[in-house]
Amino acid sequence: MSATTMDALDMDSLYRNLYKYSNDAIVVHSFEGEIFMANPRAEAMFGWTEKELRSLYVYDLPSLSDKQKAKEARKRLMEYGFVRLNCDVNKKDQSIFPVEISSSLMKVGDFYVVQAIIRDLTSEKETLQRLEQTNQELNKRKHDLVEAQKIAHIGNWEYDVVSNTITWSEEIYRIFELDPHRFEATYEAFLASIHTEDVARVDRAYMASLTTKQPYHQRFRLVTSKGIKYVEDRCKHICDEEGNIVRSIGLVQDITGYVLKEQKIKHQEEMMIVQSRHAAMGEMISMIANQWRQPISIVGLLAETMRQSLSSDTVGVEILQEDLEQ
Repeated sequence: MSATTMDALDMDSLYRNLYKYSNDAIVVHSFEGEIFMANPRAEAMFGWTEKELRSLYVYDLPSLSDKQKAKEARKRLMEYGFVRLNCDVNKKDQSIFPVEISSSLMKVGDFYVVQAIIRDLTSEKETLQRLEQTNQELNKRKHDLVEAQKIAHIGNWEYDVVSNTITWSEEIYRIFELDPHRFEATYEAFLASIHTEDVARVDRAYMASLTTKQPYHQRFRLVTSKGIKYVEDRCKHICDEEGNIVRSIGLVQDITGYVLKEQKIKHQEEMMIVQSRHAAMGEMISMIANQWRQPISIVGLLAETMRQSLSSDTVGVEILQEDLEQ
């Protein structure tokens, strides 16, 4: 733009157009608050006509709860010549809405006036309220998830293959009994927490799943300060557009209680089998002994009867005695 064109610009015309078509309300008033001018947007925003607005004082517009805030802003305007204020203001229908008011002192001839540019913040405030509500809901869901994981002893994790970093939920830190502020979340550190007899198997299984791009599922033991824990770990892989695995997401569940109960039940079943075998063997031994004892008892009874019947025959008794001894 040439200097000639710049000189030809009518600043008054530019301001009049801005004043008329601005999306913000523009109100010109005295320092005491008497309103001199109000643009069409101010009429639409507040519900009063310009004539009605000129019968009001600008300091009457803020809501009752923000009157003190408006007085303090007036003091800063006098001191600095400019002030920005966020407050609630009244409409003609007595409804209240939030605005941002940017006021500056302007000299017109021998007088000073205040130009106030007023922006309606209703939509911004509603957006912020929705965001706040969304954040509250997200925080509640996060809290509920943490509590649910704590009850179920299930934690979720994510492994970034590219950066070699692991993100664990609070419950996984509890399961592994590790301090989130001290634990260096890497794959190697994860393997270091696994029982030495299980670590090679777990490593092979996970590496194989990376190669085949199939889900991974393993049970293994953890070595913690409180002893051995049994956990179940499973995951699936996320690939990029070229089919390369970039992330693994999974779940870890502490199944120690379940495994110990399973072991206890198995031990009880084994004891019952042993006891049953012992009982059966005892019955068999008793039966065999009974079968052996029965003929001997009969022979003894017959011998005693024969002795009694032959007691008068000395020779017969002697012969029988010899036979029995033989």
